[in-house]
Amino acid sequence: MRVLRHSRDRWNESGRLWSKRADDAVASIRNTENTYSQFMQLRAPVDYWTGKSTDHSTQKATAYENLRNYFIGLTLLLLAAFVSAGCLVVSVHDAENEPVALYVLISAGLAVLSTIGFWIGRLLTKLYLSQHHLKTDADERATMIKTYLALTEKGAASDADKQIILGALFRPTADGIVRDDGPPDIALQSIAARMLSGKE
Repeated sequence: MRVLRHSRDRWNESGRLWSKRADDAVASIRNTENTYSQFMQLRAPVDYWTGKSTDHSTQKATAYENLRNYFIGLTLLLLAAFVSAGCLVVSVHDAENEPVALYVLISAGLAVLSTIGFWIGRLLTKLYLSQHHLKTDADERATMIKTYLALTEKGAASDADKQIILGALFRPTADGIVRDDGPPDIALQSIAARMLSGKE
């Protein structure tokens, strides 16, 4: 009887051990399945934002080349225009009969040329900064997803972390172009309100 009871106890202990191992194996398989499922769900956004970052990096390099070449050309053009205008003014200079209208016309032409040139340069600068901002945004999103995947693999990610990551992923994407500040408000009501409130 003692031998039978001992065998039965050993059999029960072995059964409990095998049951515990089976439960642990099932839990591990389910954890691995959940991790793989989340990884595959988030892998597509990682590839997407990485590809977007590469595209914006290429466009940023192109915008930088355009911007650099434009300002080099603009500098040479303005230099040539001012030298030509100076030579023209010197050639028609007459102390007795000053061609004031010609001087005004030349000055206005140079001012308009400079203004147009710098306005186009400012637009090209905005396009370059837009690509820079969009590339930074894509890199940030890809990094956040990779960080979450690493935390999920180690079992350190919670539902709150997932909500933060998803909120960051699906936030609106700006075009990256720097907006100009609006002109100062010079309406009479605004000036009076600022004076009454003690603001200058």
